[in-house]
Order: sequence, then structure tokens, then C-alpha cells
Amino acid sequence: MKNINYIFLFLFLSLLSSKVSATEVCTEAQEPPAGKPTNFDINASLNKFDAAKSAFDGIPNVAYRNMLKASYMAAQFGPGAPYDLKNNPNYMSSEGFGNWFYGAAAQRMGYSASQATRAGSIVQQYQNYRNTGHADVGDLGKMGEGIIDSVNGINLDNPGDKTKILGGYDYSENVYEEDPNSDSNPDSCNPLSSLASTSGYGGGWVGGSSTGFFMSTDTSCILACSSGYATIIDL
Repeated sequence: MKNINYIFLFLFLSLLSSKVSATEVCTEAQEPPAGKPTNFDINASLNKFDAAKSAFDGIPNVAYRNMLKASYMAAQFGPGAPYDLKNNPNYMSSEGFGNWFYGAAAQRMGYSASQATRAGSIVQQYQNYRNTGHADVGDLGKMGEGIIDSVNGINLDNPGDKTKILGGYDYSENVYEEDPNSDSNPDSCNPLSSLASTSGYGGGWVGGSSTGFFMSTDTSCILACSSGYATIIDL
């Protein structure tokens, strides 16, 4: 009986030790920020961006490849798209987590950290243009100036957004990439975490994409899709 008690104690301490080491794997910036949906599988989603990058890398024309990659990212993160996590009714994440995951996905797609933050700043100008509560709503001139400044490296994103983007980028590059079990756990910073159930998503949940591309209802289908699925094609 005493031996059995020791066995249970050993197993308990091993589990406790695993939990401690899991939280020590990541820096504060690499950890998913507050507002992460309990039903969102970070690593499974990043794996889909890995598959997308592999598909795009097979396109020999560099300019065309880069255009397709940029359009794909817009189709995934634009308003009403699956990874518009703050507004997606299946997730309703915090804005901070949405920016963090965008940074992680941008890294998997092969963008530099600078490119990821500049793109975030550019998107912010478009959001300001559409936001009825913003001083620059409907001002094409302001949006144009902001986009030019963003392209030139001036960060015009909301305060804190750049930090979150870089934190997600760091997670993707230095935690997810180095995790041999990333295929089997939803969060490499917290590998013992579990997911709540989710109803999932198909294509865009609001009106689809306005980028000139169809979004697939099967996110593993990028350029060559089976019958019955929409493919991502240049219109």
C-alpha cells in the first residue's frame, strides 16, 4: 500500500513539475495575451499557415507569389474573415490576442517582423477610415497619408498593437517552431491546456472577402482543391 502511495505521489509531482516547466518555456511577450478564446487552437491554425506557405512557395514567379500571399493574408484577417478573431462570433477574442495571432501567422508565412508590423499599421489606416467613431472616418486623404507613412516605416498602429504583433511573431519563430509536439497540443507555451468545444467556421462569416479572392471552406485547401470546395484563385 505504501508503494502505491509513493507511485501516486511521484506521478503527481511529475505532473506538477511539467506544468511549471510549461509556463517557464515562454517569455511574457511570447505567452498568448489575455482574451485568448478557450476554443481556439493556436498551433493547429499556425499549421494551416505552414501549409499555405508551402503551397505558395511552389509558384515560380516571385511577384505573382507575393501578390497571392498578401491577398491570402488579407482574406484570412480582413473584416468578416475567419481570423478576424475579435469579431468572429465563434471566438470573440480580445484585440490584443487578435494582433498577437496575426504576428504569429505572418511569421509562418515568411514575412519579416518589420513587414508584419508595417502591414498592421497599414490595416489600421483602413480601419480608421471605416470607423464611424474615429476622427479620420471617411477621409481618403488621411488614409492615403497614413498608408504612405506606414510603408516608410512609421508605426501608426494603435498603442500596444505593435508589441502584441511582435510577441506573436516571437512565439511562432522561437516557441512553436522548436516544439516537437506542436501538432498535438494547442499552445506550445501551455502544452497541457485543453480546448473548449467549438462550432468551427467555414468561409468568411460576414459576406466573404473583398480582396478579389474566394476563401476556401476547407482551410487546408489552398491552391488545388477537391470538387465542392472553393479554391483561392486570382479573379
